[in-house]
Amino acid sequence: MTMTMTPTQSSAMQGQAGHAATVYRLEGIAELARKMRTAQKRYFKTRSHDALKESKALESQMDQSLQRYFGSDEIQSELFS
Repeated sequence: MTMTMTPTQSSAMQGQAGHAATVYRLEGIAELARKMRTAQKRYFKTRSHDALKESKALESQMDQSLQRYFGSDEIQSELFS
């Protein structure tokens, strides 16, 4: 026996999958933000070269993640305008 879905049911399932993917991506961005802030705090506390390198690398990853999420270069340009 084959079950068929109505267009509304199909759309609802796609919406749930899209929501789950968005939540997963946002959780990744939040975790990256936590790591970045920890590295920044470590740098400002120690002023070590290694802490600065780690902080800059994580900031770069954050910028890339936000560009992928929002789909543009608006993030960096809005910060400094």
